[in-house]
Amino acid sequence: TENKSVFTKGGFYPRFDLKASPANGNRSLPIFQLRVKLTEPLSTNLQNSVTERRSASCQSISVSVKILGMADKVRYIGIDLGGTNIKAALVNTETGEIAAVQSAPTNSRDGHDAVIATMAKLVDRISAESGFTRDEIGGIGVGLPGSIDIAKGTSVFLTNFPGHWIDVPVRDQLSRWTGLPASLINDARAMTLGEWKFGAGRGYDIACLTLGTGIGGGLVINGRLHLGPTGSAGELGHLSVDINGPQCGCGNRGCIESFASGPAISAMAMKAVVQGRETRIAEMAGGDLNRITP
Repeated sequence: TENKSVFTKGGFYPRFDLKASPANGNRSLPIFQLRVKLTEPLSTNLQNSVTERRSASCQSISVSVKILGMADKVRYIGIDLGGTNIKAALVNTETGEIAAVQSAPTNSRDGHDAVIATMAKLVDRISAESGFTRDEIGGIGVGLPGSIDIAKGTSVFLTNFPGHWIDVPVRDQLSRWTGLPASLINDARAMTLGEWKFGAGRGYDIACLTLGTGIGGGLVINGRLHLGPTGSAGELGHLSVDINGPQCGCGNRGCIESFASGPAISAMAMKAVVQGRETRIAEMAGGDLNRITP
């Protein structure tokens, strides 16, 4: 499909594709591929930029879209929002070269406005450290640890953050404060994309898992990052494996994350020590429960 600068509004769910094409000089550029049901009215700005695909089960339309006009540049700022720290880097998306790295405490209990403000400050610091001006930076990509609405640029539910960041306009707020176009993606899917593009997954269809404060995952299928209709394809942490299990931060019971994440394992270790079970954990921690950490 020829890449065109097309912008859409509404409930379209994109998936990322870094494949080269003659239309962009065979450079690897981040583009959206959107799949929308034909029952949805097509906006006029989609005309002449669609390729129909028919299958036995449904009819769909695929559209390749440059992200917010950012595809003419190769340097982008990537931001990883973590529960403890926010990390940012300026990356050449063609070579993988990292020109600058900055980090700051998340301080999530200060609220989402304060956290987004910290992200904006990191963008300023990245620009200053690297020597690249705003005009030389294509935009910002943010990996969020939870469910997001990619089309709207909002967080839907961040499991391990105070208040859960329900319907927070992260993309628009960050873009307004930095003067750069921004785009959101789940952090585990971002990691999967990076591993496929520049890491051990190059040239392969892959499944990646993230293990830490939470548990996440992502899939690359047929050379494309697969997001699914809600952007959650590959998500592992919130699959319930025991309906009577411990309550997870998402509100469900028995999620894999509630058993196998770092904090969950630490909690089980502390419980074993307190209950006097036969274990070397107490000895290794010197009898101090505070030393039992993820």
